[in-house]
Amino acid sequence: MASVLFAVAHATRPTFTKRRETHKEITMSYDHLFTNRPVSKELTIGGITSTYYFRKLTAGEQIALNKGQKTTLRSGESTMEVDIADMHARNCQLLSYVWVDESGKQAMPASKLREIPAEYIAAIVAAANEVISEPVPQ
Repeated sequence: MASVLFAVAHATRPTFTKRRETHKEITMSYDHLFTNRPVSKELTIGGITSTYYFRKLTAGEQIALNKGQKTTLRSGESTMEVDIADMHARNCQLLSYVWVDESGKQAMPASKLREIPAEYIAAIVAAANEVISEPVPQ
């Protein structure tokens, strides 16, 4: 008989059990995929140095951020047309997802981020992008 893979819901995180011909069960946990610990970055903005915390984007958040963006591919070259206002709104939305306090809770909602000077947002976004683009440890 062929092996069959059954998905078993476990505390909102998928756990898969693989049953073999001998009816032995092998449980594989994917909890490590849901770990998104905050990463600290020291930033000096407006002459004041503070510790900021960020986390990686989830796949759902990445989808929400990219919604509506158009990309044109031509002969291996990539070009993207984005409205500047949309880009700033996207940066605020990005920070509302990934800028967190030490415990991992959201630092500030996007609506409040819009009140912060644009150059400060740009500096915080640059630090957040460093965390987002760090390779996954092997």
